[in-house]
Amino acid sequence: MPGDAPIIFIHYGNASYLRYTLDTARRSNPGKRIILLGDESNKHLAGRGVEYHAIDTFARGPLIETFDRVFQLIKGEGHNYRKLGGSDFWTRFVFRRWFVIREFLESQGITSFWTFDSDTLILAPLADREARFASFDCTEQCRAECLNGFVPDTAIVTRYVEKINELFQRPDYLAEQAALLKRHQSLAFTEMNAYVTFRNEEKINSCYLAQPLEEEAFDDALCFTENYAIHPNKVKERMEIKDLHLDPRGAIFVKHLPTDTVIRFITLNLSWMPDYIFERLIPFASASAQPYPINPEQFASLPRLEVSEPLSSRARRWAELAVYRAKQLVYRRQK
Repeated sequence: MPGDAPIIFIHYGNASYLRYTLDTARRSNPGKRIILLGDESNKHLAGRGVEYHAIDTFARGPLIETFDRVFQLIKGEGHNYRKLGGSDFWTRFVFRRWFVIREFLESQGITSFWTFDSDTLILAPLADREARFASFDCTEQCRAECLNGFVPDTAIVTRYVEKINELFQRPDYLAEQAALLKRHQSLAFTEMNAYVTFRNEEKINSCYLAQPLEEEAFDDALCFTENYAIHPNKVKERMEIKDLHLDPRGAIFVKHLPTDTVIRFITLNLSWMPDYIFERLIPFASASAQPYPINPEQFASLPRLEVSEPLSSRARRWAELAVYRAKQLVYRRQK
């Protein structure tokens, strides 16, 4: 039924921002199932309107068995991911999660769903936006390079993971990816590259969510500022972000430069943002379906997001940096 599509997040590890993501989704979409496919380290975040299901429970079936057999790490020499298992584990996971999601969807009989990166704040009800995307095979984000957002028919996920397995069994294709990474050495071949190939070869009818539609958009990342007004100050004096204006009625607006219009963000991707930015934006999430039209004068009168770092956050960051430097010094001396 329309509006029944659940919101699914998949995440390994206990990132500090994950609690903000889940709490905000529950706040803005109280009528939807909110699902975390996670691990033991983030299981405690379930409850109070958030379902938890273990990733490992759904890492099963012939499709993922084929993937585990054919997967290979393809990365540039400069790609070095040190968190939670390193490059091999992370790169394998970004592919593997789609096999897990597919198995979960089948086991639950889910026919449509929403999914976003786990550092995304959902600021408004999603059920009211589903009709505008119902005619597409799927929606996409990440500068139109990843499957994300609304999936009206879950059959597309099966097609996608089958394509991933196919690509890992095409030597010429893999050689092309390796050659590209010699020119872009900080990158790796990921599920995003596979999605673009899937969309192009299978002629997928997709919709790019960051493109404004009905004066709304789903943010790719707050620090991707192309086509938007830029905040006059930088986060931590180094990260440039979009110039967000905060409506106390429960909405966040920004100026879209190519169309010279004010648009409302339905989601905000806060990749690379500190926790205090999450905390300052959460109060502007709303469960109200009211559209909140706004004219240029009203927009200009709204306060913009305050990006200055709290003293407590700065002190904690300096302390963490000092510990890191001390550990590096010990490591070098041991060598």
